[in-house]
Amino acid sequence: MGSRFLGLMAAAMALALTGCGGSSTPHSGATTSHSGATTSHSAAPASGLPINVYVIKAGEEPGYAAQSPVDYKTTAALQTNQAGYSATQINRLGSEGFRAAAVEQTGNGNGLSFVFELGSRATAKREVAAEVAEDQQNSPAGVRFKVTAIPGAVGLAYPNQSGGGGGGNVLFQEGRCMLLVGDLGTTSAYRKPAVAGATAIWKRTHAETGACGA
Repeated sequence: MGSRFLGLMAAAMALALTGCGGSSTPHSGATTSHSGATTSHSAAPASGLPINVYVIKAGEEPGYAAQSPVDYKTTAALQTNQAGYSATQINRLGSEGFRAAAVEQTGNGNGLSFVFELGSRATAKREVAAEVAEDQQNSPAGVRFKVTAIPGAVGLAYPNQSGGGGGGNVLFQEGRCMLLVGDLGTTSAYRKPAVAGATAIWKRTHAETGACGA
């Protein structure tokens, strides 16, 4: 996964949102402190569905069991829960019209699925670009790959030079939302679960609603 995602996942395994690779690690959602956050389904995008409809469900990410997502209603809650975002990043989300988020660790903490609902399609697209740029800056060894099933999606792979595995993130825009699915793996097929999971979310939610916040 991307460097911010994976770095905090590593700290959490030693629990918290970015990269994989030799010295970096994926995005991992904070679950140690939920002040300002909620596991209820009260935050709903304009589509009328709960925000956490847009994260991994059972069976969608092979090898990474779905867990209970945490809903965030404010950017302040993201900071309070140490979800991996700096003050600069929190300010950016605020400027993009942040409305809600859901963050879910998957498997035994080696995977992550999250969604941010922002103010418009344009700002959701901008946030995807910002996340990709940050990941690539923090982990120059990251390699982009295509995710053909999802229009405009960006795949970022972070090979583990020593162990043959690594991490992968799939980032994409759906309506007013920016989504990410990431995983860490011990084999050369490490990016496959993230691709499968992101594709499953895309197909399931488009079949139901057309797009997040559409």
